[in-house]
Parts: sequence; C-alpha cells; structure tokens
Amino acid sequence: MQAGELVPQEIVLDLIKEAILKEVAKGSKGFLVDGYPREVKQGEQFEKEIQEAKSVIFFDVSDDILIERLLKRGKTR
Repeated sequence: MQAGELVPQEIVLDLIKEAILKEVAKGSKGFLVDGYPREVKQGEQFEKEIQEAKSVIFFDVSDDILIERLLKRGKTR
C-alpha cells in the first residue's frame, strides 16, 4: 500500500462493513458509497457480505474528461 498499490479487497470490504454497521447503530437508514466498487467482482462480494444494492449510479464519461478530472483532483489536496 505504501508503494501506491490498491488496498486488498478483503480489507476494503471489512472497512466499509465496519463503517456501515457503526452508522446503522446510530440510526442511519441509507448510504452513498462513492468510488466503490471498481470491478463487478467487488460489487458481487459487497452484495454477498453486506447487502444488495438498492440503486446504482453509473457515470459514463469520456477518457479525456476522466484524465482532466484526475489531474485536477491531485492539485486540490
């Protein structure tokens, strides 16, 4: 992870599950999970281990726009 690699799927899913359970205990009734899943397999695992997604929002954007936004993201932090 220190080398810029992605965090393993099991760890990501455990962190998401922990965060959701914590908020459910406080009374939350819904969640927006941004930037996850990145792959279909991750989505399937999420639905198997946590809960089936009630809605999915997919933005279809050109590669040029994606690159532009990624470059701006690095400058805003």
